Amino acid sequence: MKKINLIYPIFIPHLGCPFRCVFCDQDKITNSLPPIHSHSATLHGGVGGGQKFISKHRDLYKEIAFYGGSFTFLSESEMQAHFDEYSGYLDDKTFFRISTRPDGINTKILHFLKENKVNTIELGIQSFADHELFASKRGYDSITAIEACKLVKSFGFKLSVQLLIGLPGADQASYITSIDHLSYIKPDFVRLYPLLVLRGTELEEMYKSGEYKPLSIEEAVIICSIFLDECKINNIEVVKIGLHGDIHPDNVIAGPFYANFGEIVYGLDFALKVIDQNKKLETLVISNKILSQLNAYNKYSMKILKEKFGDFRIVQK
Repeated sequence: MKKINLIYPIFIPHLGCPFRCVFCDQDKITNSLPPIHSHSATLHGGVGGGQKFISKHRDLYKEIAFYGGSFTFLSESEMQAHFDEYSGYLDDKTFFRISTRPDGINTKILHFLKENKVNTIELGIQSFADHELFASKRGYDSITAIEACKLVKSFGFKLSVQLLIGLPGADQASYITSIDHLSYIKPDFVRLYPLLVLRGTELEEMYKSGEYKPLSIEEAVIICSIFLDECKINNIEVVKIGLHGDIHPDNVIAGPFYANFGEIVYGLDFALKVIDQNKKLETLVISNKILSQLNAYNKYSMKILKEKFGDFRIVQK
């Protein structure tokens, strides 16, 4: 499959989802209303925007991406309707990307997706640890998740895996389990999301009753930095860390909510590597981007560096 330069997202909150997991409210996560109909013309972005996107970038490989629902749980005719809305505008450098659950993958569906120019399949795995999946009411086990990943790769699709950090029942052993399976499967891409307690979800009830304790920002950052490091070791591209920043704060009851969460993680990752590679530090030459990451969350990672090395000079390149 081709290397994709650009993605045009279309959000289909909850469409196709067989039930709702304890943590989920896609309407609040995507900050969009559920569509009246199941056609992408009614959705965030719409067909018109997608058509302009295709026309504007005809010289680049690109994807029209359906996010937020369980795409393959739609009927074949509904899936086909989404694809057909773009059939008159596709060029030889435009493909589709879909997001779904691992229990929505089988050979028949994959043949159908292949026929419709799907390039990338994102699987909402969330965890490879059975007790986390059970506690979150995901409705499948780790074997189903692993086999779905293997099947997607065997058909030649690009595979993206979404993982949630801080699920009910998560512990050090379960994180190691998920990391081990990531290393074994080697997806092309990974998205890491710290779990938030959203208003109106079953997880909110679990939190208020004391059944669930969310991670702090610091805990989530450390765990995500471990996942990031392991992905780098295994040449797995981490395309996103943290939910996007347009979730309304009023919808977040608890959890590691920070608009630029990914910056903290990348800042810590950089800081730890500096510490690992230097016995002392007098001058640190960094880009504006790295400086922003080190200064995120009240200079979280910069403080770690200064605790280790004392004062040092920063030169921006």
